[in-house]
Amino acid sequence: MEESNKMEIKKNRVSFSQYATYLKCPNKWRLDYILNLRQKEDNINTTFGTAIHHAFQTYLTVLYKESVTAADSIDVKKLFQDKFAEEVKKIKQLDESEYTDFVFDGHDIIDTFLKSANRIKHFPHNEYELVGIEIPLEIPIKNNVEFVGFVDIVLKERNVERYRIIDFKTSSTGWN
Repeated sequence: MEESNKMEIKKNRVSFSQYATYLKCPNKWRLDYILNLRQKEDNINTTFGTAIHHAFQTYLTVLYKESVTAADSIDVKKLFQDKFAEEVKKIKQLDESEYTDFVFDGHDIIDTFLKSANRIKHFPHNEYELVGIEIPLEIPIKNNVEFVGFVDIVLKERNVERYRIIDFKTSSTGWN
């Protein structure tokens, strides 16, 4: 029996965060990920993103698995706000006015997301079915290294082998 068949080779996994760190500074990547000296702390930006993702993904799951009526009956703002409050407890220091600003920003984003015209344009429930949420994406790179990430939403067009892949991005600095 070959040695490779006797035991599974452990793959090295690289996330987008690791890759981005490496591109900025290979030495920082080595310190953070090889020597495990990285100090990860939750912050209000990641907490906000987690809460928005949770609210949107819950809404979309109900939209595609049940109905528009059932999805529209969800209090998405409350869902967001409850998750945000839960996640914020993990932050060591928090400015109350900053928290309030993020809540208002979240509500504005949710209002835009829930507008019928936006929902119909971006999430046409009659044309697509939900394949999954937070689907792992694992791609071999080279030398026993694989990229690992997660796709927020995958929809499949009904009766056609065409997919829509959606990755939610929240940012306080805008997009380019």
